[in-house]
Amino acid sequence: MKNASAVNRCARSSIRFLFAVITVLACFYPQASNADACLEDNGKFQCRDAIPITPWAHDLCDDWGTYIAREAAWCVVLGGTWNSTWSSCDGALTPVTEGNASGLAQAFEEKIHDPRCFGGWPPPPANCSNYNCTCRTVTIAGALAEDYSLLPFSGRVFDGNGCSVPGWAENIVHKITRDVGCPAGFLEFPRLSGHFR
Repeated sequence: MKNASAVNRCARSSIRFLFAVITVLACFYPQASNADACLEDNGKFQCRDAIPITPWAHDLCDDWGTYIAREAAWCVVLGGTWNSTWSSCDGALTPVTEGNASGLAQAFEEKIHDPRCFGGWPPPPANCSNYNCTCRTVTIAGALAEDYSLLPFSGRVFDGNGCSVPGWAENIVHKITRDVGCPAGFLEFPRLSGHFR
């Protein structure tokens, strides 16, 4: 839900709420006669932005179509064993982290493309397709919940005599996600005015 921060705030009140609706964040919307009932709006609620609930989870996605050879390469790069009978990845996989994402992306590209021919091929890859990989920034109630960065790779094709043209260029998308929600004692609260501070 992109730009949800424009309509939601977290609110706390000393009064009991008579009616509530479960939200995406598992917080509740208090029912009040004034939707802008935060103190800064001359209301009675103390309001604040949402906070991270979980640490960042990292994921890598090659911005290319789904091919078995690519699935197998990711499996091996992440420490698994590719089962060609069932086209599945067996074994424990290395979790993607901030520290190893770039190295894992490089290792994947070296499995897919000949590493002798990396680089030297303009132009760089295009922006994220948002088809094969999701590339978006999501803020919920003022807290960043999803983001991404692009790891670009390019090179030429080895033809036996050296690196020849045509070349290739593609992105690996490094995606990060986390759960966000209201601090302890706060409930999610709708702001109908559409402004956000």
